[in-house]
Amino acid sequence: MQRLLRTLGISAVVGGTLLGLLACGVSSSVAGGGTSTTTQPPAATATSAPPTATTIPPTATTAAPVACGEIDHGLGGTTPANYSGITLCFSNLFTHCAAGSMFYRTSGVDSGSEYTFTTARNGGACIVKVSQRDFVASGSTPKDTTTDYTCTSVTYSGGKDLIAGCAGAANIAASVSVP
Repeated sequence: MQRLLRTLGISAVVGGTLLGLLACGVSSSVAGGGTSTTTQPPAATATSAPPTATTIPPTATTAAPVACGEIDHGLGGTTPANYSGITLCFSNLFTHCAAGSMFYRTSGVDSGSEYTFTTARNGGACIVKVSQRDFVASGSTPKDTTTDYTCTSVTYSGGKDLIAGCAGAANIAASVSVP
């Protein structure tokens, strides 16, 4: 019984407070779990100046980079099986010059290459920054090198991306086909 009375008493206090706030010109509403409070300005009197509108300039927002995914092309085939969704995602990022990346690995028995493709803006144009890691695990001199360069186009066709116009490093191909 005491618990019920205490609950009713708390409800009455909260309800009275809300009614008092509404009477003072403060309204509160809940939408989607959040609370929004608006205070109305005091009424203008003969001695006070009318309220002035303040314009707040919008701030630039940058979308978070999109990670399209990883494609692995090796002796066992290409994974994931729906890799064309990853290549289409990256092609769309390039078309809209939106921030994002795609990872591609091709490997054989004892060697391979890993590519990290990242879209970037260069002045008014979109480019692809490429970080290419080549490795050989056998032989008397194992090799593990990383080369960075840029490419200027991405063409999506048949589920594959052709990243072309590549330059900026010695001994690189003019294009990379994924996968």
